[in-house]
Amino acid sequence: MGRVEIATSEMFGEILPLLQEFPGARLCPEGWRRMLFDPPWPTPDVQRGFVMRDQGRVVGFLGTILSTRRIGDHHRPFCHLSSWIVRESHRSAGFELVLPLLAMKHYTLVNLSPSPAAHEIFSGLGFEELEREQRLIPLFTPPGALLRTSRVRIVLGATKVIPLLAGEERRIAVDMAGTQAALALLQWRKHHCLVIATSSSWRNGMRLATVEYASDWDLAHEWTPRVAEAFRRSLGTVGLRMAGRHARGILQPFAVSRPLERSALYRPSDSLVRPQDVDGLYSERVQQLP
Repeated sequence: MGRVEIATSEMFGEILPLLQEFPGARLCPEGWRRMLFDPPWPTPDVQRGFVMRDQGRVVGFLGTILSTRRIGDHHRPFCHLSSWIVRESHRSAGFELVLPLLAMKHYTLVNLSPSPAAHEIFSGLGFEELEREQRLIPLFTPPGALLRTSRVRIVLGATKVIPLLAGEERRIAVDMAGTQAALALLQWRKHHCLVIATSSSWRNGMRLATVEYASDWDLAHEWTPRVAEAFRRSLGTVGLRMAGRHARGILQPFAVSRPLERSALYRPSDSLVRPQDVDGLYSERVQQLP
């Protein structure tokens, strides 16, 4: 039986060999370090996950990516789960890594892409369904929609976007500036919308921009053609991928709705944290290489 303890950034060298055995892992050591142990934003705790040891040797790890998000008038701690791996010799004790996670009652826990086993386990532990579908929105847009949004100005890149923002939007943009995510600020008259996306594979070598965050989802939908154009220019993508919960029932022309292979899960810290308050920021998705 292994012993479970809090993992910190100082343990990276000990944990790395185990992470490199992760099924389908493509990250280099620096990628693992940046994604799980040295995020480019302030974290509410030194914890980077939970590690299992047996006679001092690391035999298991569950990553926790911590952040602080503003929900309404309050800042609340969030924890995105990542990289649950246990050596075959200790697989029967792997659930021990989950127990201290369940004790994090004041955190909203999020698992955006659970493995089949993790989905079954966390669903059984009372995690709620966060998302079950996604919207795929092509770059092609009807001429009327293009004309309607043609005057929306696009500003790309952190260095240009950050000076134009204030408050929580500026904080988020500064935090994301050190990640793999792309930032776009859309402006029209007195209105603006900060949109942050990552590049995701689609088909035949083409890629979509996964919209991780919008400061105003209503404007993001109204200006969808310009959002798609912004990330075509910055990420080279041919359309958008958006969580169904953020689409709010709106289906843009030529867009399609597709079920996720497995639903995303979360455990809110309290009833004030709603599904629409949860997004892909401060997760492994903005840290991974495209």
